[in-house]
Amino acid sequence: MTTIRPTDRILLHGVDVDLSEDELRKELVANYRGIKSIERLCKDDQYKTPREVVQIQFTSVKYTEDILKNGYVNIGLLRCSVRGVKPSISALRQIKDNNGLDVSEDTEQPSNKILVHGVPTNIPVNELGEELSKIYDGIKFAKRWYENAESQVPTDRVQIDFKSSKDTESILRNGYIQIGKFYWSVTAYKPHNRQRNYIEYDDSQSDNHSDYQSDYQSDILTEQQILQTFEKQKQQLSELINRFDARLNNAIGSQTKNRDYSLPA
Repeated sequence: MTTIRPTDRILLHGVDVDLSEDELRKELVANYRGIKSIERLCKDDQYKTPREVVQIQFTSVKYTEDILKNGYVNIGLLRCSVRGVKPSISALRQIKDNNGLDVSEDTEQPSNKILVHGVPTNIPVNELGEELSKIYDGIKFAKRWYENAESQVPTDRVQIDFKSSKDTESILRNGYIQIGKFYWSVTAYKPHNRQRNYIEYDDSQSDNHSDYQSDYQSDILTEQQILQTFEKQKQQLSELINRFDARLNNAIGSQTKNRDYSLPA
């Protein structure tokens, strides 16, 4: 009997190359929970020719258990064989600490915060928040995660905070959100102190969108705020230098007058 090793990454084989990424995501996210990213693998040639192989990473090793036991994934009418591959560093830590169970992102636990996975980084978070607020009730604000507190490199994860955990029940039960043809997987999120340090808020939203962001106050300075602070400090320094120059000129002028007054006729 083959031992199935826990992992958060699997390879799908026999995936039709004519299936677009959006079609793949729609089919997979609607049927499988905890999908973090989907990537079509390509040949190592000058054309980057797509292969019939797709890699899927999940938010937890628990989401791949049944898939690996079954040995396949259904994509519409297509049944693709699967193979587990080397787990990510976070999954290895998860396996060691929690015996493969991710307690920090458990969709069974109620939470008013969710993480949306696989959101392209070129989608402005304010537009995403606008569209979501038209479909889902109780949204307070949306913010994109960055690589770390100092980084300006966005990730494909977006945190959505709701007014109540009741607003997230059906979303977490489905395991995904949908905006038109776009499907993105979601997991419940309960921030820890360490994780909070890596959250960056995109404050590019206008005042017109305050209905879903007004309750949030960012603890981290945005790039615009840093530039505004720098300009203010530069102005203050310039004013200080001007006052110093004025005092120095007055002092020199007084000394010159005194010296001229004392000169013999």
